[in-house]
Amino acid sequence: MNLYEACYDWMKQRNVGFIDITLPFYVSAVCCHVMNLENKRREFYYEHGRPADLRLHIFLAAPPGYMKTFILQRLLSKNNSMFGNTKIKTAFIGSLTEAGFVGTFSNIDGQSVPQPGAAFDFMDHVLGIDEFSALTNMMETEHSKNLDNAMLTALDSGYLIKRLAAGELRYETHLTLLAGSQPARYNLTSGLGRRFCFIYFVPDKAQQDQMRKFRRMGKGVKGDEQTASAIYYLADKMVSDVQSVNNIIYHDSIYTQLDTMSIPHFEEPLYEKIALGYCMATKELMPNFVVEYNDTIGQLWKLQHEWRYKIKAGAQDAQVMQFIVETPGIEEKDLKVKMLDFGMSYQETSMALESLYRQRRIGMVINKDNPKQPKRFLWPYH
Repeated sequence: MNLYEACYDWMKQRNVGFIDITLPFYVSAVCCHVMNLENKRREFYYEHGRPADLRLHIFLAAPPGYMKTFILQRLLSKNNSMFGNTKIKTAFIGSLTEAGFVGTFSNIDGQSVPQPGAAFDFMDHVLGIDEFSALTNMMETEHSKNLDNAMLTALDSGYLIKRLAAGELRYETHLTLLAGSQPARYNLTSGLGRRFCFIYFVPDKAQQDQMRKFRRMGKGVKGDEQTASAIYYLADKMVSDVQSVNNIIYHDSIYTQLDTMSIPHFEEPLYEKIALGYCMATKELMPNFVVEYNDTIGQLWKLQHEWRYKIKAGAQDAQVMQFIVETPGIEEKDLKVKMLDFGMSYQETSMALESLYRQRRIGMVINKDNPKQPKRFLWPYH
């Protein structure tokens, strides 16, 4: 049994739903975190003359009530989680602002005192943040104009420098960030989008029914202690074995496949890290560790590519369109009421409908003889 198989069994025994589309990315992120810490310690793998940053940050875009908090707790909480009782340092925080993440200065007895943030306190942790308010608010703007460069740098190279009127914060962090929020208008061509692997989960009707069943099936289920012990052993073994790695080699098959997908060069590192983390979770660590393409990695890449396309096209628009596809001819009022359960206000739904109609991605039916009759929306457009 390898680490990924043990994690999969752990989740399955506890009746956690939709692990096929979420778990591989989270396990890959944890494995990349372990490799990155070792690379920063010994500096054995370089890119363009500097030790490469191998972290894979994850952002889960999902409606309220669809596993954003739950999955992070299952991974990182100190009690009854997959990695909370291993040598891999983990932490979970309910909410955090940008200042709380990066740090700021406080006035104490008339003196400006630096107060480093969570990026300093958890510099070698896998950190889960359920509601990262500053991050998500900034991501909802079309160009993330106000996003603090210090935060971007902390997620990229790890070197954090923030200059304020009261002074300067300067430190290095190697934390891996797992965060989440509701679907919004994320601009993935910005610096932030390039730093996150996105998981986009807006359940269709069948998945909503499955979620209801999974919630009920989990009642009274403790899970097998033997599987938990296997994860602890395999995770700790990975932390020890990674000390023997002297080089990371990306097999030609990795780039052959990326070329067929026409991935932009600035997004390629995300796909490389997904492959690196998954290989670490499923293969024995060797001095020359080879990252080679396989069908499972191909499926993960395909999901990531599709999710990034949906988010680039408009995550909220895609969320509304999904319900029109499932229920052609749905009336405007019924659709707006439905979207309330998915965290979208009447105004946000109206804006999404207007945007989709202008793009000719949906059709609209209006009864000219009876203007009081509600609008209905159709897909396909014609």
